[in-house]
Amino acid sequence: INGVYCFVINDREDQEKFGNWDSGMLMDTRVSLMEKALYGNSSETIVVFDDWEALAGKSFDPVGGHSVANNNPNQYHNTIRWAANHPWIQIVNLKDLLGIALANPSAFVIDHGARYDLPLRTYEYLMHSNEDSYDNWYYGGSGGVTAAEQDFYHLVPVISGAQGDYHSRGATTADDGPGLPSGMMNGDMNTSGTLIHDTWAALQAAPAGRLRDLGIASFLTMIYETAWHEEDALNYANSCYGPWQYPDLSWDGVSTWALRLSNHVRDAGLYAAAASWADSVRTGRIATAAAPAAYTADLDRDGQDEYVLRSSRVFAVFERWGGRCVLACAWSRTRHDADVVVGAPFTDPSAPGEEEYATSAANRCSAFKVMNGGTRADEVTTASVAYPNPLLGIPDMDPAIGWQFISPDGQLTKTIFLDTYSATMWASLDGTIASPVYMRLGLSPNPLDLARYGQSHLTGDYPDASHYRLVNAGGGYSMVTLHGDAAFTPSPANENSARRNLALTEEVEVSGSLPMTVALTVGGDTSDPTNAVGPRSGTVSRLVMSEPCPSPSHGGARFSVSLPAAAPVRWTLLDVAGRAVDGADLGVREAGTLELAIAPGATHAPGLYLVRVQSGRESVTRRWVIVR
Repeated sequence: INGVYCFVINDREDQEKFGNWDSGMLMDTRVSLMEKALYGNSSETIVVFDDWEALAGKSFDPVGGHSVANNNPNQYHNTIRWAANHPWIQIVNLKDLLGIALANPSAFVIDHGARYDLPLRTYEYLMHSNEDSYDNWYYGGSGGVTAAEQDFYHLVPVISGAQGDYHSRGATTADDGPGLPSGMMNGDMNTSGTLIHDTWAALQAAPAGRLRDLGIASFLTMIYETAWHEEDALNYANSCYGPWQYPDLSWDGVSTWALRLSNHVRDAGLYAAAASWADSVRTGRIATAAAPAAYTADLDRDGQDEYVLRSSRVFAVFERWGGRCVLACAWSRTRHDADVVVGAPFTDPSAPGEEEYATSAANRCSAFKVMNGGTRADEVTTASVAYPNPLLGIPDMDPAIGWQFISPDGQLTKTIFLDTYSATMWASLDGTIASPVYMRLGLSPNPLDLARYGQSHLTGDYPDASHYRLVNAGGGYSMVTLHGDAAFTPSPANENSARRNLALTEEVEVSGSLPMTVALTVGGDTSDPTNAVGPRSGTVSRLVMSEPCPSPSHGGARFSVSLPAAAPVRWTLLDVAGRAVDGADLGVREAGTLELAIAPGATHAPGLYLVRVQSGRESVTRRWVIVR
C-alpha cells in the first residue's frame, strides 16, 4: 500500500498464540492452518505478533500496567513444537516472509497501489480503547468524541510524586505531584518549545559519536508505546469492523508505566550535552591539561539546573535529588571517543518524576547514592561549588573543583571532586546522621554493549579489600577505591549475588562511619584509564604529572612529567608516615615530557604511597597503591 509492504496480523490466532490444548496449539488456530493448507497454494500465511516481555512471561495488565507472571514461554514453545511436527506448516519470521514474498511477488504480494483515502487504523484493542482515533489518546478531545481521553500532548510531566493510574489510585489529575518548573509539556515532534521536539532537535544537532548514538537510543526507548492509557472497558467485540457492541465511553488517564518512560524523554538531553563535550575533547577545544570545570545547566529542560563536572577525561552530571551522579562519561584514547560508565539511559525509570528510590521499587541506580532511611537518595539538596580540603581526606589535586550537596536537614554533606589529570572522582561524606552510612554506585560500563551482549563482556574483581574493578571487554572501565574504615557490602538489600538485579547495571555498595571517602575511577578503555594521562606533545603552562600506572600495582609503575620550561627535577616516593622510601634527583631537564618508572623489583610493603615530583618552585603529588 503506497509502496509499503504490510503484514496483516490474524487477530483471533494472535490472541491464542500463548494458549494450549492437549499440550499443543489451540484448536481454532489448528483449524485455520488446515483450511489454508486445503486452499492448494503455498502463499497462505497466518501472522501473530507480540512483545518480547510477553514471550518472557511478563505481560502487563491493561489497567494498572503491573507485571502479571504467566507461563507464556512454555506454552508458546508447545505451540511452535506442535507446528514444527506438521511438515505442511513452515515457521518463519517477518524478515524471512518478506524474502519469500519478494522472490515470488505474483503469488504473495497484492499491490493496492496509491491509496490516500484510507483511514488511520490500528489493531482492534487499541481502536476500541482510544475511541476510534489515536488522536483521542494523544491530543485529547480533538477526535470529536464526547468521552475524550486524557490529553498527552498538553500534559506536563511531574518533577516528583504520583502521576497517572487514576482508576487504580482512585485519584484525579488534581492529585498529581508538582509539574516541571519549566512548565514544558510533552508536545510532539513538530511543535517547537515542547519536550519531545526540543530534545530530539538537541540530539540531531549534537556531534556524531557514541554518546549521541546512546542519546538517540534513549529517546527512542522512552517514546515506546507513547500516550498509552489505562483502560477499564476491555470488551472490544464487534462484527467485521462494524460498530462496537460495548463502546468505551469512559475517561481514561495515561498509565503510570507509560509516564515513567515518556516523562524521561527529556533525559536524552544529557547525552546531547555529553556528545558536545566529547567533540570538544576530540578537536582539542578542551585541552588535555585544561583545568577542570564545574558549571550548571538545565540539560533536561525541566527548569532545574543539573550540576556538571568536566575535564578532558571525564564528563559527569549530578542532580540535586540526593546529589546523585546520573551520568559519568569517560574519554577513550584508543577509540578517540567516549563511553558511558554511570547511567543506563534506556532502562525503565523508577518513577514518573526524578525519584530513583532506595527500595525494591528502584529500577535504576545512579552513583554516590546514599541509601540510609530510604529517603536520602531522593531528598532535595542544596548545591554549591567546592574546592579540595585536606581535612576531607581528599588528596592534593590542585587544580581541582567539585560540588558540595547538603541535605535539607543539614545532617549530611556530600562533596565530590574531580582533578585535571586523573579520571577519578573523590566523594567525601560527613555529617551527624547515624553510622554506618550506606552508599551505592550503579556501574554501567558501555550501555550499548551491555544492551547487545548482556553480561557476557563484564568482568568484576577485588584486587584487595579496598578496591573493586569492573571492566567491559567491549570498552568501559571502573574502579571503586575505599579509604578509612569504609568496606564493601557483600550482599546489598534487594540485590542478587552478582549485584546485577537492575537492567544493564551492577550495584556496588559501600558502608562506613562518617567522615567517609570513596573514589570512583572511570575510563573508556578496558584497562586503568590513568595510564599515560597528561600531555605527550606540545607545551604546558605549569608542571603536569600523570597518575602512576598501574595502580593498584604489585610493585612497579610508570608515570609521566611534563615541564613548561627547563628546570631541576626530583621525584620522591613517600609512605603514609611521610618517609621517603624511593626516588631520584634527575638534574636539570628541558621543557617537554619525561617518562619515569618506579622499579618493579623494589620491596615496598603493600599499602598507600604518595609519588611527589618537584620542579623548581612547583610540586605535584599523586597517590599510588601497592597490593600483593
